[in-house]
Amino acid sequence: MFLALMLTGFLLGSAPVERRPYTLENIDPVTPIKTHVYHAPKVVHKIKRFAYKLYEAGIASWYGLGDGFNGQRTASGVIFNTFSDICAHKYLPLGTKILIENTANHMQTFCRVLDRGPFVGNRILDMSYAIKRKLHAPGLTFVKIYVKK
Repeated sequence: MFLALMLTGFLLGSAPVERRPYTLENIDPVTPIKTHVYHAPKVVHKIKRFAYKLYEAGIASWYGLGDGFNGQRTASGVIFNTFSDICAHKYLPLGTKILIENTANHMQTFCRVLDRGPFVGNRILDMSYAIKRKLHAPGLTFVKIYVKK
């Protein structure tokens, strides 16, 4: 039955619709052309601070980009990669996951203590270049360090 209806429709002159390719002549100038451009949204993660307690606050610096530390072994034995979430602290146990907050712009990120330092002045933390970028920090910045309760 269905085949018979299709054949009669075809015989009566209902041919398939011809599709024209898009050219400048057959595009309506009022209708906007869809462009497939993806813009990633800027996401700022606010971490629930109630699970963490303030451990220390002070000046942090960064290291690892162009100073010879990239590719070297850290105090924990892991090879340092400047684009990974690694930091250095004097007293926290190696392998501790901490939350760092930049007090200037309140950007926060997690990192793991895998190295010892800093051994310069009154700084409390040495961050990798990746952490510096996540916190939008200039050279030296004032940070708060939180550890899990």
